[in-house]
Amino acid sequence: MKRPVVFFLFGLVVVCAGFALLITRIVNPPIDWHAQTQAGAPPLCGSWQLISGENADGLQSEFDVRLDGVAAVSDNDVWVVGNKTQVVHLPDFGGPAERPQPLLLHWNGWGWSQVSIPDLEGLKRLRFTSIEIMGGDNVLIGGQFQVGDGVQTVILLREGGKWHRHLLPHVNETDDLFHAVSGTSPDDLWAVGSFAAFAAATMTSTQPIMHWDGNQWTVVDTGVENAELLRLTDVLTFSPKDVWAVGFKRMVDGPHAPASLHWNGSTWSEVSFPGPDPKYEVPPARHITSVAATSKDDLWAVGDLANGQVMLSYHWDGSAWKLVDVPEYTHGSLADVAVLADHQTAQEGAAGAEAESGARAGAGAQTHVWAVGQVAEPYDPVTERYPTHPHLMYRDGTGNIGSTGSTWNIPLPLKEWTGGVLNGVTVLPNGNVWAVGHYTVNSVQGGYNDTDVRALIVKYTAQTCPSTDG
Repeated sequence: MKRPVVFFLFGLVVVCAGFALLITRIVNPPIDWHAQTQAGAPPLCGSWQLISGENADGLQSEFDVRLDGVAAVSDNDVWVVGNKTQVVHLPDFGGPAERPQPLLLHWNGWGWSQVSIPDLEGLKRLRFTSIEIMGGDNVLIGGQFQVGDGVQTVILLREGGKWHRHLLPHVNETDDLFHAVSGTSPDDLWAVGSFAAFAAATMTSTQPIMHWDGNQWTVVDTGVENAELLRLTDVLTFSPKDVWAVGFKRMVDGPHAPASLHWNGSTWSEVSFPGPDPKYEVPPARHITSVAATSKDDLWAVGDLANGQVMLSYHWDGSAWKLVDVPEYTHGSLADVAVLADHQTAQEGAAGAEAESGARAGAGAQTHVWAVGQVAEPYDPVTERYPTHPHLMYRDGTGNIGSTGSTWNIPLPLKEWTGGVLNGVTVLPNGNVWAVGHYTVNSVQGGYNDTDVRALIVKYTAQTCPSTDG
C-alpha cells in the first residue's frame, strides 16, 4: 500500500540550526494496536506515530542518517543522538567515500531541530554513542573521535543551558572505547567501555571504568581478573554509592559471557549471571547491551546470544539475575531497554506523574518494560539474505518471570522498514515512549545503485484501556 507523505502534522515545524533540514513523514492511518496484542500479553491502548526522516533541499543523496539514542525530560523536551554520513561517489576511488558527522536532535513539542554544540572543532570523525538525562534537565552525551590511529572519548554535559566538554584521558596508545556514561550530578560521572584486544601490549591501564569527581578523571579498578577482556556497554547510577555496569567478558577458553558489576561506594564487585541454557550442546556467546531500573531491586538487562541469533533478557530482583524468556526469531538482538513503575496516563493526570519524574519507584511496584532492537526473517534465497527489520516489544512485569514469552507483547509491526533497527528507547513518567533507529531504502544516485539510510522515530502515547466491566 502506498503511504502518503505528510509534511505538517499537528503544527510540526522543522527548524534548521546550522545543519541540513530534516523533513518528517508519518505513517497514516495509525497502527491498529489491538491486532498486534499477543496471547497472554498485556494490552496497550495508546496510539502510535512512526516518523521517518527524509533529507530536504536536494540533500537526500548526500546524507545517511542513523539514530543511536534517545532521552527525554518531558513530552516537549526530547533529545536524540545519532550520526549522519555524507556519501560521496568518487569514480577514481572505485566506490563511495563516507564523511561522518555527529547529529543531535531536539523535540520541543512542535518540531525537531538540529542542535549545534560549540567547541567540537578539531575532533576528527566524531560520533555520538550515548545520551541520558541527569538530575532534572541536564543532558549527558558520550562520543568518540579519532586521534592518530586510535580513538579517544569525549563527554558533553548540558547544564543550565550551557554545554561543557570533557576529554577523557587517553590512557592507551590506541583505542579508549568508552561506550556509555552516567552520573548522579555534574561532579559524579562514570564512563564504561573496553579496549581493543590488539592493544594489550601497549596498555597503561587495563581497567575499562573511569570516574569524574568534579576535578579529574581517574581509572577505577574493577576488581575483575583479566579486566582487559571486559567490554562494558552500559552504566546505571542510583546514587554515589550504588552504580551498575553491564556488558560481557571475552573468555580465554570459551564463548563470551555476560557480565555485570556493582559499585557500593568504595569498590566494584562482579555479580554473576546464570549459566548458559543447558539445551545448547556448545554454549554460545552471550552479550549484554543495556540496563535500566525502577529501583535497586528491579533491574532489567537485555542483549543477544550467539552474535545476534537470539534475543536475551534478564531481571534482577535484589538478590540474583534471572533469565526472562523472549519470543524466538530466526535471528534477533536487543539494543536498549527502558522501564517504568506504575504510571498515570495523560487521561489520568499526567501533570501529577511529571511532578514525580525524579523519584524512582520502590520495590514491588508493577514495572512496564520496553525493549528495542532488530529481528530477521527466514532466509530469502532470492536476495541470499535474512531480511531484517526494527523490533519493539513490551511487557508489564506482572507475569511469571520464567514463562516462555507469555507476557511479552509485540505491539507494532515494523517489517515494512527493511534493513532497519531500533537502537534506543526511553519512557516518560506518564507512560509515553520514544524509540529511535534507522531503516534503508534502495535508490539510484548519479548513476550508482545505492542504499540510503534514513532516520526512524517511533512514538507511543499512552492511554487508559477501556473498562471491561459490565
